[in-house]
Amino acid sequence: MRALFITLPFLFIGINSATADVLPIQANYVSTRAQEGIMSFDHFVEFNADARQSDTALQGWARQAIEKQLMFLIGSMRWHFSVPKGDHKITELRLAPKSAQGVTMIASYHYEGTVQIREDVPLPLRLVLPNNPYRFYWDGLVRDGFKISAPCTQKHYRWPSDLFYFWHPYAPACPWKRGEDYQEIQPEIVLKNNDETTYPEYDRLVDPATRTISMWILVGPASNKSMNPMTSPDINAQTFCEFREHFLRKGFSSRRWTSKEIRRKGNTLFAKLPWVEDFEKQGARSRILIHAFYGHTAVKDFSRAFYHFLEDGVENASMVVYAGHAGLGKTLAPSVAEKIGLLRMRPNRDRYQIYFFNGCSTYAYYTQPYFTRKASALDPEGTKNLDIITTGLATGEDFLGSSSLAAIDAVTDWADGGAAASYQEILKRAGGSNLLSVSGDEDNPSSPQKPFQTRD
Repeated sequence: MRALFITLPFLFIGINSATADVLPIQANYVSTRAQEGIMSFDHFVEFNADARQSDTALQGWARQAIEKQLMFLIGSMRWHFSVPKGDHKITELRLAPKSAQGVTMIASYHYEGTVQIREDVPLPLRLVLPNNPYRFYWDGLVRDGFKISAPCTQKHYRWPSDLFYFWHPYAPACPWKRGEDYQEIQPEIVLKNNDETTYPEYDRLVDPATRTISMWILVGPASNKSMNPMTSPDINAQTFCEFREHFLRKGFSSRRWTSKEIRRKGNTLFAKLPWVEDFEKQGARSRILIHAFYGHTAVKDFSRAFYHFLEDGVENASMVVYAGHAGLGKTLAPSVAEKIGLLRMRPNRDRYQIYFFNGCSTYAYYTQPYFTRKASALDPEGTKNLDIITTGLATGEDFLGSSSLAAIDAVTDWADGGAAASYQEILKRAGGSNLLSVSGDEDNPSSPQKPFQTRD
């Protein structure tokens, strides 16, 4: 199976057969192959700073260094088929100079945050974190005359910005030394119980003004630069065509957007234009309108149009589905969208929505940023009007179509008069080994709701 990112080169699972405690509560989370848990540990980080600076300044530098160090948890935990959520809290912060000169500071801290772990992985985990995340990449380079190599990372992702995900401290030629450059830790993990059945709030997906369920489906190419999915050999172009043919078989009408419409909505004049096509159908319970996008999504492609279509989905659609590269946490980041798209992404806090971010390890990158933007005084966690489906591990490109359609069909079939499917049923239909899960469903119904009134 082709994958968006590389497969795991080595594992530490099985070093200790001890089991973790299980909390006697239901989790705010659904998955068919994984559990959530609360992970905690005490650790430290090194960073360069002048000890003569104010305590406020030093604490600011320390927290930045801690966050940079904790990014390496994503790479370290994937070796164990697990991933952090990114909702952690840092407490008990203490600072001290490493030496009398005070050039290098040591910040000790306590970490506590949510993690996702595949259900068959034994605990405890043995994780690895760099001592100094700013020097770590450079200390892993090997110089041979004028030739410089990076044996501690993956050949195709050997830049400093990629290191947190693609790092291999135990690679044979890697010069990093345990203790001197990195530490091994065994955190405490208390697992939650996630057996509860929950349902999407289907009737709330319907816009009461237009009696319409609207969707944005955004597909990014794997590698090919052609923006015509009908002729491109790209595997994700085939995924777009799979969506298209599926909707036509189900009786949707279609209309391709004109160049003028794309430029106006995408707020772009000069970029290579994406393919945008609408699919529409009047269902038994509501009208269904699907906007389908195929085009550049990678940050390096500076895809301004993509971010304007994403913004429209996040702010106005009932459901948003993204299928493509996760970009190591950059592609769908609201802050990145705002910078490249020159926009402000403000989800409608009063509207219930479902987002499905179908790429590699999206659970680690894109749950908290979107819940945070959806939060309000009446909904401080941002979950009452938002459910997010994510992946915990690398996702095969040939899996994007079928898994995305499992969620899309659940909504369109309901709109067309079908039975309500639970999130557990949806994830089982999606299948896969990439730890699909749902976050934010703790306030969803545990049984099918009263059917939405059908049209006359």
